[in-house]
Amino acid sequence: MIFTRKTWRSGITIFQAWATAARRFGFEQYDSCVVESLDLLKRKGGEEIQDQIYWFKDKSDRELALRAEMTPTLARMIVAKQKRVGFSRSSGSPSPNVSATNG
Repeated sequence: MIFTRKTWRSGITIFQAWATAARRFGFEQYDSCVVESLDLLKRKGGEEIQDQIYWFKDKSDRELALRAEMTPTLARMIVAKQKRVGFSRSSGSPSPNVSATNG
């Protein structure tokens, strides 16, 4: 699709309305790099994932891949936030030392 100035402005207006509505319902926007460690994706999807995605070695000889989806990145972000607020993975509820208003 070719984006003209008019369609680009329309898209931005629609996206801004969607983002505003999402924030009203408590959703938070996040973004992440489109490149992931190939090893991480292999652990999640198995060795065969290497044949299904675009991967490459960078100048430091690291094996990297274009991220096909956000699940691994989002999962890491959630775990990091849980650690900051004292969320217990086993009980599914905050630790006693964290108030319900933290987050």
